[in-house]
Amino acid sequence: MTGTPSIDERLLAAQVATGNALSDPDILTALTAYGYDAARITIGKNLTDDVSDLNTKQKKEYGEQYEATETLRTAWNIADKAYMKTLKIARIALRDNVMAQNALGLNGIRKKSISGWLEQAGRFYQNLLADSGMIDELTNFGYTTEKLQAENVLIDAVRDANMAQEKEKGEARDATEKRDAKLDEMDRWMSDFKQIALIALEDNPQWLDKLGF
Repeated sequence: MTGTPSIDERLLAAQVATGNALSDPDILTALTAYGYDAARITIGKNLTDDVSDLNTKQKKEYGEQYEATETLRTAWNIADKAYMKTLKIARIALRDNVMAQNALGLNGIRKKSISGWLEQAGRFYQNLLADSGMIDELTNFGYTTEKLQAENVLIDAVRDANMAQEKEKGEARDATEKRDAKLDEMDRWMSDFKQIALIALEDNPQWLDKLGF
């Protein structure tokens, strides 16, 4: 059993039908007698052009989304690796500092979601960098202010990458909705056109073949 035609297949079929109807004078004359003159068929052809453009844009937007997702994944992996090492050092250096444990969120399970991770990691570096006493404790383990600031920049990179990914996801969804709406419009137009063509050209099956019907 044949499955539902893909978007590309539906688009190609509509392009063939409208293009050949407009280019063949005999077919056009027969269709004009049933209300489908060149101007009306051109409406259908323009719909196929619109769908083609929107389909191309939709694919481009999803490509950009996938690229943004990969950028986020890479940034997150790099930042998390640095964060987890520093977190382990901080747990040792500040194990007797109850205030630091609360301020930095040293204890407990690390969150897996991007929002949860950003909250925990952001809180860790923000509060750590704001307290010279805690920094002094980490200095004994090779962690300078500059090193911690550099790692905080990695957290900011993840935050920026996440924002970029969300933007691309929104644009991809919007492009899909616009493409699908225009595709539905083209499909409705083609359904009526095909039914009329089957009537208008029933005595000339080769013409129907030329339209893909």
